[in-house]
Amino acid sequence: MQIKSVKLDNIRSYINQEINFHKGSTLLSGDIGSGKTTILLAIEFCLFGMRRDLSGTALLRNGEEQGSVELNLEVDGKNITIKRTLKKYKDGVKQTSGYIISNNTRSDLTAQEIKARVLELLGYPQTLLTKSKNLMYRYTVYTQQEDMKQILLDDKDHRVDTLRKVFAIDKYKNIRQNSLIYIKNIKDVRNILKGRTEDLENKKQSLENKSETLKTLSQNLNTATENLTKLDLDNKKIKFKEIETKLNEYNQLNNQLNILKTKIQEKNNNKIKQDEDINNIKEEINKISLKINNFKLEKPTEKSATQLNKLVSKNQDLYNNTTKQKNILTEKLTHLKTRINEIKLEIETKSEKIKDLKFKKQKLETLESDLEQKQKLKQSIAELNETMNTINLKLKEFQVNMQNSEQFKKHISNLDTCPACLQVVSIDHKFTINQKEAGKIAKLNILMQRYNKEKLGRDKEFEELNKKLEELQNKEKVFSQMQNEIKNLEEISVELNKKKKILINFNQEFEKTNLELGEINKIDLTQVQNEIKNNKELLNKLNEYNVHIKEKHYLNEQLNDKTKLLENIQKQKLEIENQLKEINKQLNELNDKLKDYGDIDELFSKQKQEFDELLNKHRTLLTEKARIETEHKLISQQISELKIEIQDKEKSQHKIVYYNQIQNWLENYFIKLMSVIEKNVMFSIYQQFNDIFQDWFNVLMENEDINVRLDEEFTPIIEQNGYDIDFNHLSGGERTSVALAYRLALNKVVNQVQSQIKTKDILILDEPTDGFSTEQLDKVRLVLDELDLAQVIIVSHESKIESFVENVVHVNKTDHVSEVIV
Repeated sequence: MQIKSVKLDNIRSYINQEINFHKGSTLLSGDIGSGKTTILLAIEFCLFGMRRDLSGTALLRNGEEQGSVELNLEVDGKNITIKRTLKKYKDGVKQTSGYIISNNTRSDLTAQEIKARVLELLGYPQTLLTKSKNLMYRYTVYTQQEDMKQILLDDKDHRVDTLRKVFAIDKYKNIRQNSLIYIKNIKDVRNILKGRTEDLENKKQSLENKSETLKTLSQNLNTATENLTKLDLDNKKIKFKEIETKLNEYNQLNNQLNILKTKIQEKNNNKIKQDEDINNIKEEINKISLKINNFKLEKPTEKSATQLNKLVSKNQDLYNNTTKQKNILTEKLTHLKTRINEIKLEIETKSEKIKDLKFKKQKLETLESDLEQKQKLKQSIAELNETMNTINLKLKEFQVNMQNSEQFKKHISNLDTCPACLQVVSIDHKFTINQKEAGKIAKLNILMQRYNKEKLGRDKEFEELNKKLEELQNKEKVFSQMQNEIKNLEEISVELNKKKKILINFNQEFEKTNLELGEINKIDLTQVQNEIKNNKELLNKLNEYNVHIKEKHYLNEQLNDKTKLLENIQKQKLEIENQLKEINKQLNELNDKLKDYGDIDELFSKQKQEFDELLNKHRTLLTEKARIETEHKLISQQISELKIEIQDKEKSQHKIVYYNQIQNWLENYFIKLMSVIEKNVMFSIYQQFNDIFQDWFNVLMENEDINVRLDEEFTPIIEQNGYDIDFNHLSGGERTSVALAYRLALNKVVNQVQSQIKTKDILILDEPTDGFSTEQLDKVRLVLDELDLAQVIIVSHESKIESFVENVVHVNKTDHVSEVIV
C-alpha cells in the first residue's frame, strides 16, 4: 500500500487542506501542536472510521456542522479513493454515508460497509470489523511513540494477549475456549437425552399391553356388527312408512274440511259487513248533495290574483328601493363629508413634517464624506494588532527561556552525581554552567526591556486609533438614523401628493351624490303605500272566492266517488252469495271421502309403538359399536405414538454414546494439541522478535554497557554493566531507543507472520526521536537505510531529520488554523 494524498475538510485545526505524499521517506515537520499528528489520525479515521479514543467530536472542527476526509491510495497497482464524512446532530457528531472509488467505479456505502471493504483491500482479517481498535494497523503501520512505550509498561498478561491478537495466534486460545464451551453444551445435551431415555423399558411394556387390548376390542366390534344385521330394521321401517302415508292423507282431508268451514264463516261475516257499508254510503251521499245545493258565490273583481300580486309587488319594490336608495345616499354624503375633513387634516400634518427634508439631505452628504476614512482606519488597526501579537509571543518566549535557565541552574546546583554516567559533578562544572546560563538570562532581560518599550508605544498608538474608530462608528449610527429619517420623509411627500388627488375625487363624488338624493326625494311614497293597501284587500277577497269554488268542486268529486263505491259493494255481495253455494258443495264431497279410512289412528299408534321399540334397540347397538370403534381408534393411535416415542428414545441412546466419544476426543487429544501448537508458534515468533529487537537496539545505541533482550512474556530485559535495570530508570533517549527498537521489531515480525496483508511496504513513525541526543539523531539515517521500505512517513519537530529524508512537508499553525507548506 502507498498513501498518495489526503484531503481534510473541517478536521480539527484544518479548514480545507490537501497533503500529497511520495514514495521513499517523507518528514512531516512543524512545531509542537501545529497539526502534524492530526494528518495521521485523519488517515486512520478514513480507513477504519471512528473509535472510542477518536470520536467524531474530537475530529470535527469546533463551530462547524460537517467535515470530511478523502484518502487516495495505491494497493496492488490499483488506484483507490476513500471518503468519509462527519455531521453534527443534537446528540453529537456522527458518521454519514461515504464512498470508495476503485478502477473508476464509485460505490456509495455506509460507515461499516466502508470498513469491511478496506479490510478486504488491505488483506486484514474480517474479524476486525467489529473491533473498536485495529491492532493490525496500529502495530504494523502507525503507532504513536507514547503508545509504544505504554505496551512496554503494561501488565505482562495484557501485553501477551495484545501480541497474540497482533500475530493472529489468539485463535488457538479461542479454539480451546470454544472447545470447552462445546464440551459443556455436549454435557447439557447428554443430560437431557438421559432424562428422555429413563422410561424406555416402561414404554415397551405399555406397548405390549395396549396391543392385547386392541385385539380384544377388534373381537367385540365384530359381535356388535352381527347383532345390528339381525334386527332387519330397513324392512320394518318400509311397512311403518306405508301406514304413516295413509295417516297423512287422512289428516290432509280433515284439514281441507276445516278450511272450507272457516271460509263459509268468513263469507257470511263479509256479507253482513257489506250490508252495513251500503246503508252508511247512502247517508253520506244525501249529506253531500245538501251541501252542494246551499253554495252561493259572487266574484269581487275582474282582475286575476296574478295581476293583483304583480301590482302589489311592483309598488312594494318601488317603495323599498326608493327608501333604501335614499338611506344609502344620505349615509354616503355623511361619510364623504367626514373623509374630506380627515384628508384635509392629514394634508396639513404631512406638509408640516416635510419642511426639513432639504436640510437633512445636505447634512447626510457631509456625514458620508467623513465615513470614507473608516476602512483605512480599520486596516491600520488590524496591522497594528498583528504587530502587537508578535511582540507578545516574543515576550512569552523570552520569559519561558528565562524560567528554563533558572530551573537548569537550580537543578545543576543541587546535582551531585550524573544520572547517565554515575560520575561526580564537580564545582567547576557547576560554575561553568551557571555562568553560561546567567549570560543567557542577561541577554534575555535586555531583549525583554526593548520589546516592552516598543509594546508601550504600540499600546498608545492602538488606543488613539480605537478612539478615532469609535468616533466614526458613532457618526455611522447618526448617518444610518438620518438615512431612515430622509427615507420616511420622502415617503410622506409621496403620500401627500396622493392625498391631494384623493381630496379632489371626494369633493366631486359629494356633489354627484347630493344631486342623486334630490331626484329620489321627488317620488311620493305615501301614494305608493295607499295603492299597495287597496290591492292587498282585493287580493284577500279574491282568494276567499277561489277557496269556495275549490270546496264545491271537491264535494262534487266526493259525490261521484261515493256513488261508484256503492255500486262496487253491491256487486261484491252478489259474488259472495255465489261462492257460498260452491263451498257447501265441496264440503259434502269431503265428508264422503273420510268415511273410507275407518280407524286409521288406532292402527298407526300400535305400529308406531312397535317400531319405536325396535329403533331403541338399534340405537343402543349403534352406541355400543361407536364406543368400541372410538376406543379401538384411540388405542391404535396410542400404539403408533408409543412406537415413534420408543424409536426416538433408542436414537437418543445412540446419541449419548456418540457425544461421549466426542467429549473424550476433545478433552484428551484436541485441546492439548492446540496448546502445543500455540507454544511452538509463540516460541518461533519469540526467537525472531528477540533477534530483530536486539539488532535494532544495537543500531540505535552503540553503548556497549547496555544490552537488551526479551523474556518469555516479551518484556524487555535491560542490562547495564552486568546488572538488570528498570525501564523507567533509563534516560529519555534510552527509553525512546528501546521503544523504537521494539516497534520496528514488532513491525517486521508481524509482516512476516501475516503474509497476506498489503501494508508491508509502509511505516509511519510519530515523534520517534523524543529525547534523542544529536548523536542519536544521526542514527535515524541508518534506520531509514536499514528499513528499505517503499514509503516511510516520519512525524517530528526535529529539523535535523530533514537532511535524512527524501521529501519534507512543513506544517504551520496560525490563529488556530493549520496549513501545509511543501
